[in-house]
Amino acid sequence: MAVLLSLWGQAGAAERITFRKSADEVDAYDFVEVAVEVAGPAPGNPFTGVEVRGSFRLEGGEPVPVEGFCDADVMWDLSNEYRFLRDDAWADAMGAQLKRWDPYLHAASIHGYGDFRFRKSPWADFAMYQEWDEGGGYRFMLENRRLQAETGRPIPQVNEEYGYEDHYPVGWGGNRKAPARSADNRRRLAWEISMAGCYQTTGERADRGTGWGPDTGGGWINGRGDETMVMLRGYGFMVDFFRSFEWWRTEPFPGLVEGNALCLAEAGRAYALYLPSGGSATVKLEPARYRVRRFNPRSGETSPLEGARGPPWTSPAAPDGGDWAYLLVREAE
Repeated sequence: MAVLLSLWGQAGAAERITFRKSADEVDAYDFVEVAVEVAGPAPGNPFTGVEVRGSFRLEGGEPVPVEGFCDADVMWDLSNEYRFLRDDAWADAMGAQLKRWDPYLHAASIHGYGDFRFRKSPWADFAMYQEWDEGGGYRFMLENRRLQAETGRPIPQVNEEYGYEDHYPVGWGGNRKAPARSADNRRRLAWEISMAGCYQTTGERADRGTGWGPDTGGGWINGRGDETMVMLRGYGFMVDFFRSFEWWRTEPFPGLVEGNALCLAEAGRAYALYLPSGGSATVKLEPARYRVRRFNPRSGETSPLEGARGPPWTSPAAPDGGDWAYLLVREAE
């Protein structure tokens, strides 16, 4: 799991970390509390005279102390929407200083607008964006991936904020109406972003348990969710699909596919296709024999299909007009 720490002041990690449980032992959606206590003045280095303690608060349970701050999957976010408070020069200076301060060299970035101005900055380990709804989907992320590649410094591209489940504020945020930000809509956007070879972080349902509604004060992220919060079920199916092949070796290849489909591929070894609205698509394969399976992103069900040979392969017509995915993996010679 990942723990996000925001650098607001001069509090940070400690010289002596007292966590007592590995983060690997904790479920992916357990809530994390990180308490920062300044033991004394820290005029320069936030890692001096500071003690960081952490705990995982399991659903319905007591906090469980954890260890491994230096080894855990922890990242730094320099600021939230920094342009309201600071300029680019501040972000570059703070990012560089943070890397000098942090003895563990945790990954760092900064949130979050429709552009990322630190593509070449050595402290920026990944790019973060805030681009809501369909405007932050496939084409947006594919273009950002291209712009990053042009710098000669490839780093992950993350749409960190693209709209929350059932979030419909009035007067701002696009004035969207239900079901424009339903759980299913957010799930489909996550697929688009992933098929662009990029990443995303999602937002919990906004109309229950998050400050107003029938149960105020929380949501699924802190264990106060309910049965109406179904978005992450669909995200879980997506994770299952991508974990079934070496997704980190693939790249987006829009030119390999014909029809209403998106394509990720490691040419000659694996091809993943995503069809947003059913139908069929044709993909150009390297000559070989491939195992084929069809995946239902809405249910997580997988069906093996007849094997394929390159170069062209056309998927059979999808069973319905919903979204579908196909995975083709080269068979051993």
